[in-house]
Amino acid sequence: MTQFTLGQKTVVLGYSQGAVVVGEEMRHLATLPTDQRPALSDLSFVLIGDPANPNGGILSRFPGVHLPIADFTFFPATPSNVYPTTVYSLEYGGISNFPQYPINILADVNAVAGALILHSQFPALTPEWVAAGVVQPVTPGSLTTYIMIPVQDLPMLAPVRAIPFVGEPLADLIQPNLKVLVNWGYGNLEHGYSQGPADVPTPAGLFPDISVFDVVAALQRGTVQGVNDALADVGLPPLSSWLPRLP
Repeated sequence: MTQFTLGQKTVVLGYSQGAVVVGEEMRHLATLPTDQRPALSDLSFVLIGDPANPNGGILSRFPGVHLPIADFTFFPATPSNVYPTTVYSLEYGGISNFPQYPINILADVNAVAGALILHSQFPALTPEWVAAGVVQPVTPGSLTTYIMIPVQDLPMLAPVRAIPFVGEPLADLIQPNLKVLVNWGYGNLEHGYSQGPADVPTPAGLFPDISVFDVVAALQRGTVQGVNDALADVGLPPLSSWLPRLP
């Protein structure tokens, strides 16, 4: 506490499992009397890829689950109202952004691919990529800002894109429709993350409240987009230019 008494301001960084440790320390600080812990103006946190993200972290999706083989119990969600905190997550990141409806197997497979491919890439993100992050909604009074960094390509299609010559157009052909189905596992069709308040612990659910008709309409649009994207990859004009024009 000496450095805080002298007015020194401190920012604590937690990445992946380190973010879970930071969350535990936040809980400890919250139990201390006000005169025994740093002031809000003197201490803040930055968390990256937090597995205990309230709405998305794989640990908080399954709160209290115990894995006997590893003697490990999933941690509760990281507190959002102890100290000023900024949390960065990647769309489709898997570890800090797991599907809200894991009955969706495609979303699960993509999340596992995201955990393997994306979760370690935070240090390589460019300032422009981070700046494109979307500030997520929170409940009134929250001290935490949650930023979701968008990802253009589905991680599960990385092996397809690695196929010489045909990989890119093939992946781009199926990606728009595959995104619709993957996003369905997050409870919306447009983005690969849940839309509820980011600071509210949100466990896994069973079925998203999305009309099948909306899914079908999105798949129709995705089919056209996929064909156009694949045509562009091989240097051909969009589908509309191939169709006869009506008088």
